[in-house]
Amino acid sequence: MFKTVDAPLIRFNDKMKNLTSLSTFQINRFFEEGYVIVPDVFNPVDLEPLRKSLHVAAAKKIDELKTAGDLENAHEELCFDKQLAAIYGDSKKNGEAVLNYLEGLRGGGFHSREMFDLIAHPKLISAVRGLLGTTEVVASSAYRIRPKLPRIGRGNIPW
Repeated sequence: MFKTVDAPLIRFNDKMKNLTSLSTFQINRFFEEGYVIVPDVFNPVDLEPLRKSLHVAAAKKIDELKTAGDLENAHEELCFDKQLAAIYGDSKKNGEAVLNYLEGLRGGGFHSREMFDLIAHPKLISAVRGLLGTTEVVASSAYRIRPKLPRIGRGNIPW
């Protein structure tokens, strides 16, 4: 049985205005509803280094599968966003092999400087500061890649 604990809400105040890119409404929404959707934290150009790094990592495993004779069509004509889905559509085994390579054992797969740069990006830190109400932001160095493919439940985050 769970016990409900009433915790005081942290409210946005004037001291936080210079700490965050979030509006008063967004911060209060987070504390009242438990979530907030922040559109356009990143510009597409901010995400491109990570996308390229992920593509290089996936290409490494795809090349291994081709060399071993397990993969006939690497769908190299497709952009990164569609290539893995096409491979998975042709062969669940090959798709799973690439996904497992990216995810790693217990989530310790793909890692890169580009991933760190994204999670430490000033725009993201600015938004988080408003939720924490502080200039100090500490996060775990463990980060995970969970590719989400169309019509495949794997990659859904359970919370």
